[in-house]
Amino acid sequence: MYKGHTLSFIKVGGLFVDVSIDRKFVTRGHNKDEAFDFAKKVIDEEMEKVSETEERQQDVPVIEENTINIPTVEERTVIERIPGERIENTQSSTVTVQKQNTGDIRHQKTVNIATVDVEVARDYTRERLNEFNMSIGKVLPNFNTNYLLTQSYLVKYSHDIPRYKMPVIEPDDMHEFEKRLETGKIDIFKPYAKGHSFPTEFKSEEERDRWLELGKKDRHEWDDSIPVVIQRISANHLKPLQSQIWLNKVIKFIIQFGLPHPASPVVNTTIIISKENYIIDGHHRWAEVMLSEPSLRMKCLYVPFGIDELLKIGRSYGAAIGNTPNF
Repeated sequence: MYKGHTLSFIKVGGLFVDVSIDRKFVTRGHNKDEAFDFAKKVIDEEMEKVSETEERQQDVPVIEENTINIPTVEERTVIERIPGERIENTQSSTVTVQKQNTGDIRHQKTVNIATVDVEVARDYTRERLNEFNMSIGKVLPNFNTNYLLTQSYLVKYSHDIPRYKMPVIEPDDMHEFEKRLETGKIDIFKPYAKGHSFPTEFKSEEERDRWLELGKKDRHEWDDSIPVVIQRISANHLKPLQSQIWLNKVIKFIIQFGLPHPASPVVNTTIIISKENYIIDGHHRWAEVMLSEPSLRMKCLYVPFGIDELLKIGRSYGAAIGNTPNF
C-alpha cells in the first residue's frame, strides 16, 4: 500500500509488473524493489500533476474585456513563438490577421479564426445566428473578448500546421489509443523492433496492424508502456497546435447543440494533450468552449511527451488505424 494505492506484482518476461486493479497503468522493474520504487515515483508524479491541475482550476482568471492584453494587428504579424516550442519545417513563423469585409467571407466554405478580423467575424456570426432566430448578444455576449482571446492563443502558440498534416484520432479512438500506450504496444523507446519507424502512410492493412504491435516485438515486454492520465483542464489553459480553426464549423456546432456547459459532450469528450498542454486533436471543440466560456474544464488525456514526439506518434497512429487527414 502506498498513498492509498494497493500495489501487487507478478513476474512477466523477467520483469515484475504491477497488476493492481486501482492502477491505470503498468509499472515495471527487474525485481520487486525496483518495481515498487518505479510505482511510487509514478504515483507521486501523478498526484503532483493532479494537485497542480486542481490549483490551476481553482485559480481560473476572470476575463475582463478591459484587462486582456490582446496584440494589435501589427503586433500579431511579428509576434514570436516561445523558445523551444517551434516545430521544424513549418510553413511560417507568423499568423497574419486579414482585413476582410463580411461579403468576402459570407460564401466561403472556411472562415479561419486565426486570420479573420474580429469585427468581420462578429458580423458573420451575427448573420448565421439570425438565420435561426438567435441573437449574438444572448448566445455569445462576450464574443469580441473571447474571439480575440482565442485568436491571440492561435498567434502565440500555433505552429502553423495545416489541418491535413495534423494527427486524426477521433473520440471513439481514444480508449484504444490510451490502452496501447499503457500496455506498450507502440514501439517508442530503444531498443526498437525490426521495421521501427513513424510513417504517415501505410501500404497495406497488414503493415498497419504490424505497426500497432511493434512495441511487443522488440524483446522487451514492457519497455514502451507509458503512464497516461485523464485530467480536467480549463480551455484557457490549453494551447492550440494547428493554425486552421474554422469559425463556420464552430458556430454550426453551437447552433446545432447549444452552448457548452459542464455537462455537455463538448467538454466531456476526451481530447489528447501533450506535457506542455498542446492539443493534438479536438481544436474545434476547444474553440467552441473558448468562444462561449473559456474557464470551462475540458476532459483531457494527458500524455507525458513533448509536442514534437507526441505529434509524430499521433500522426502514425491515426494513419495506422485507417483515419484520413482532415481538410
